[in-house]
Amino acid sequence: MKARISEKTPKKLLGFCLSETHTTQIGAAAAAYGAETVFTRDLDTPISKLLDGADGKDGENIGASADECLVIAGFGRDELNELLDSLRETGVRIPLKAIYTPHNSAWSFKELIAELKKEHEYMTRGGRR
Repeated sequence: MKARISEKTPKKLLGFCLSETHTTQIGAAAAAYGAETVFTRDLDTPISKLLDGADGKDGENIGASADECLVIAGFGRDELNELLDSLRETGVRIPLKAIYTPHNSAWSFKELIAELKKEHEYMTRGGRR
């Protein structure tokens, strides 16, 4: 019988274009769960590389009106719900959130945000295209 090694994703929160207030609040919430935080303004580097510690690009052409986005990695269902409740209670409102998955790991924030916006539009129209 072959042994299977499960690679558990470490707990991390990856924030894109977050305000200073949000980075502080998310950092505190992450610390309560022993999670790392990574903050970036890089639209182009794959999310997996940013989570692994790659230096992101500055994103100087993003502009101040860029969408805030949060990627959550390595949290189980119960902890995820607790984390989201905790963020809500502290006033953190980030509409674009995603769970880190093998499917979205190679995406950049440019791709992820576009997909999240499409999903949001689809859901708010009651599932009609």
